[in-house]
Amino acid sequence: MPCGQCDRCREGLYRACSFTDSRRGGLRYGNTSVHLKPSLWGGFSQYMYLHPNAVVHRLPKDVPVAEAVFTLPLANGFEWMCLEAKVGVGKTVVVQGPGQQGLACVLAAKAAGADKVIMVGRQTSIRRLQLSMQLGADAIVNTTTKNLVDGIAELTDGKMADVVVDVTSGGAEPVTQAFAIAKNRGLVILAAYKYAKIPEWDSDLVLSKSLTIKGLRGHSYRSVEMAIQCIASGKFPVSMLQSHRYGLQDVDLALRTADGKGEPNPLLVAVDPWQ
Repeated sequence: MPCGQCDRCREGLYRACSFTDSRRGGLRYGNTSVHLKPSLWGGFSQYMYLHPNAVVHRLPKDVPVAEAVFTLPLANGFEWMCLEAKVGVGKTVVVQGPGQQGLACVLAAKAAGADKVIMVGRQTSIRRLQLSMQLGADAIVNTTTKNLVDGIAELTDGKMADVVVDVTSGGAEPVTQAFAIAKNRGLVILAAYKYAKIPEWDSDLVLSKSLTIKGLRGHSYRSVEMAIQCIASGKFPVSMLQSHRYGLQDVDLALRTADGKGEPNPLLVAVDPWQ
């Protein structure tokens, strides 16, 4: 819920509005305490209070619930791949991290016409790596069994990647690896908080390769509309991204599964009130 008055809002960059950023005391639907009146800020509630400044998107009535829930992750993919990276025909994209955001980047990059999309992950995420191939990835690199730099070099005939996006959680190693697998004058997108400092990294490599590094957060109004159009078109198998679906009687199990403490292999966990 942006203020609508600051310089960022007037430029259309409502995600940069300090009033929207909940980490800086702002207000965001689904991420605001019930202690703030009138308390109906979304998040497993029957009713929601819509402030006049609330940003609202209309979904076509024929979009299935199982696909509608992927709108915002997919919007992030369009924001990073299309609007920021300008991915298009002839481009090679490497996605580090086969979670929701990474798979969204695969869909968005292929929708934008990327020539080659390579998904990177570990053996523990082998099912997600395989899923990325079903969603349009051209190849995968399992870093548990393959050196990442060697793998990308083999798949690109030594040309490396035009765009590398890191959406991995946890350690900072993928950041330094991203610099290594990007081609000269390539683009590295950092789109996941690490909550950890990079102990050592070769800044000279960034200079010698003339890399562009972008730190990006989430979607914009335009990218959400792009995601809605993509889902509504039915051209991509978005529904397969939903790994678990529960009724209201199983909300506790749904939350534990999403947190990795319930049923195995969670990706996109949804609660369907009508199930």
